[in-house]
Amino acid sequence: MNTRLIAVTIAVALIVTAVSLVGCSNSSSSPSPTVAPAVKAEDDASRAACLAAMQAAQTELHAWTAQGNTAQGAATVQELADIGAISKSLACPAGGSYTYSPVAEEFSCSIHGRVSD
Repeated sequence: MNTRLIAVTIAVALIVTAVSLVGCSNSSSSPSPTVAPAVKAEDDASRAACLAAMQAAQTELHAWTAQGNTAQGAATVQELADIGAISKSLACPAGGSYTYSPVAEEFSCSIHGRVSD
């Protein structure tokens, strides 16, 4: 099976899981007795979705480079998407902005940090 197809399949599975977590935190049938736990659950779900998106992009990028491709000159996440290294530009559910460090070989979010944190 194609390495990129495997990476995309894993990425989609991670994103679907994260999105379902976000949906679960918002699907309460009765009002929460306090606001703080609901906000905490939403923050946790948002962080999980964000980290899953970064991990999926990292997996895609590693699969892409394993095929002999290089991201020379790609300085932004959007440029990585433009050259096909990742399937789409990333969007943090909490509104954070993403960067990619070629030295650390990982993505980071201005709100949620790095996958390795």
